[in-house]
Amino acid sequence: MLEKIATRLLLIPSVVVVILMVLTSLNVAAAEQTTQTKQPTEQVNSPFKLYSVLVEDFYAMTKFEGSKWQSAVDRLDYERVLELPELKATADYLRHAEVLQSYVDASQAYLVFLENLYENTERKFITYGLSEQQVKPVIDNLLSTYQVQKSTLVSLLNVHIKYGQQMLDFLGFLQKHQDQWQLKQGQMKMDDKKLAKKYNQMIDQMVASEDAIEIYAQQLNFELK
Repeated sequence: MLEKIATRLLLIPSVVVVILMVLTSLNVAAAEQTTQTKQPTEQVNSPFKLYSVLVEDFYAMTKFEGSKWQSAVDRLDYERVLELPELKATADYLRHAEVLQSYVDASQAYLVFLENLYENTERKFITYGLSEQQVKPVIDNLLSTYQVQKSTLVSLLNVHIKYGQQMLDFLGFLQKHQDQWQLKQGQMKMDDKKLAKKYNQMIDQMVASEDAIEIYAQQLNFELK
């Protein structure tokens, strides 16, 4: 079963792409209209130039926050987290725990960012000397798709947090009982039936979270089409 987890961990980074597609989706018609209306002689301080700057800032902000989360997700695979042959010494358990905690922390931080995306964007835009009333239509335009997807995105990040905590608990279980399990021909071997039952229950819980992650990611893909 751990092979299933290790293999499916590789699918998680693709979820980041879907989220970034949602966050950076802009009303294409409005953007085209802006381009068509733009005059060759416009000044740097024109409304069109300011609009472009705001859009670029929004893209940069969402990409930066998304990339921080993606880096934490990518480390799960890079560090070969929860691959049993990697767990040989206390230092290995500590390294895996650090990677998993970083994943949980990054997921929590990204969730807070997503839940407050409107406020974060507004705060960034008013630094240009604009009022809340002036930036509202721009933000509403930029977040039009995001507002539709927000509940799915929030649910997705909550599952990531739950999944990370489950993996941390599983790692702690393996470390606590490291003298009572071993690998034989690549397969987990536990003589204690109670521990083996607990092991399988924890695996089932993690797989259920993986399934939920895939379902939410598919919903985002479907709704973006």
